[in-house]
Amino acid sequence: MTDKTTVVVNATALRTGGGLTILRQFVSKIDPENVNYIVFIDHTVQLNRPHDNIRFVKLSKTSMLSRIMWDAKGLNNWLYTHGVIPSLFISLQNTSVRLSTRCPKLIYLHQPLPFSNKNWSIFKKEEYRFFLYKKFYLYFIFRYVDFDTQFVVQTEWIKQALVTKHKIEPGRIEVFKPDQCFVEAEKTIAIDVAQGEKIIFYPATPIIYKNHVEIINAMCFLKDKGVDLTGVSVCFTFLEKDSPRLSGLVNRNGLENNFKFLGSLSYAQVLSYYKASTLVVFPSYIETFGLPLAEAMAFKKPILVANEEYSREVLKGYQWVEFLNINQPDVWGSAVERLVNSSDVVADGMSTTSDKDGIKTSFGKQRGWTGFFELIKKLL
Repeated sequence: MTDKTTVVVNATALRTGGGLTILRQFVSKIDPENVNYIVFIDHTVQLNRPHDNIRFVKLSKTSMLSRIMWDAKGLNNWLYTHGVIPSLFISLQNTSVRLSTRCPKLIYLHQPLPFSNKNWSIFKKEEYRFFLYKKFYLYFIFRYVDFDTQFVVQTEWIKQALVTKHKIEPGRIEVFKPDQCFVEAEKTIAIDVAQGEKIIFYPATPIIYKNHVEIINAMCFLKDKGVDLTGVSVCFTFLEKDSPRLSGLVNRNGLENNFKFLGSLSYAQVLSYYKASTLVVFPSYIETFGLPLAEAMAFKKPILVANEEYSREVLKGYQWVEFLNINQPDVWGSAVERLVNSSDVVADGMSTTSDKDGIKTSFGKQRGWTGFFELIKKLL
């Protein structure tokens, strides 16, 4: 690297899932321009280096204490030792960092837990970690925030939470929705399904707030009601062993024939399941954005979704959605029964005339990473 303007990027905690996707997309969008990028990443992450102006520094900061110390002094010490004076600092992992050099700072905030209204119990094993996020993570988000700090968020509801609850000026917050890869629904090949089988698809990891139990309880309600569930298959994207709590609930209620635990799927496989699905469900009550909802829209699938701020924002203008309150298995069950038996639902989506502009409403004018890098240029 030559002596150019230097952007320092902290991403040591982005190892899996959506966080790693953000890191990969960010790196792929960097231009080979007259700006150097020093990107701190986890030592296990493998990334392509598309341009010579990118330098990866691999570290192991997996424990909470090591992350705290890295943000408090480790990163700053590394810059001092290597004679790096940042022109801009970016945190892709929500938290702020102490720097002795004054420069513009940009925090990409994509963790919704601290901003939700949900309260967690410190005494429940499955909720303990989320209790800590709710009560203490906010401190580390804002610990080193100053007037040189700006935020990027994915949704308006997160922006409003920053403004109303944390008194951040609206002008210091940009909303850039995630890049929505163009889904060629017509060219996607559906998975093979048995004749008469009806797929209910929920692509989500078995985290408690993803609320898979809502769908299991809805199916229990239908079974107890005497509804014939022959040929109805609820497809989860994890293995039985990944959540003994959920798989056990299925088995105890005699619903083994109505649930498929698929395990982790490739993106192409996910699209194939959308294509074959009769119905997409999304009962999660905490999300930053909820990208599967956008994907389901591309296939014109009917959607049952938790009635939350994120879902109202993402699905605004979409015709075939029902917003349902959580913890109501009778309501979810009745909606499932009605839609899986509806003659309007066909293999390629809803059979009624589609207002395709309605599907594009939420995403047609988004700036995504384009807007993010425009902001970088503005701050340099």
